[in-house]
Amino acid sequence: MFSQDPFCLWRDSNPVHILMLAVDVADHATMQKAGIMAGKFELFQDKGGDWRFNLKAGNGEVIASSQGYNAKASALNGIDSVRRNAADAEVVELQS
Repeated sequence: MFSQDPFCLWRDSNPVHILMLAVDVADHATMQKAGIMAGKFELFQDKGGDWRFNLKAGNGEVIASSQGYNAKASALNGIDSVRRNAADAEVVELQS
């Protein structure tokens, strides 16, 4: 039986898919009401002059960091690649 709460189905789902669905169908106020905070990419230039980005969760925790890129445009392409590929990426456990 389903709850009347439209967000009840999200609680045990994949967080990446939850965030993508929330961004697609809900405005910011609705997301906050449901306790879902959108993540963000932070783009910056490091001390060596390379461009990098961090992906931060809604709570501010860094959940991914990029390699260094020579050009800002390349770092932006990296962000675009993460956006396009991460949601459906397979999880593979490597053996040591």
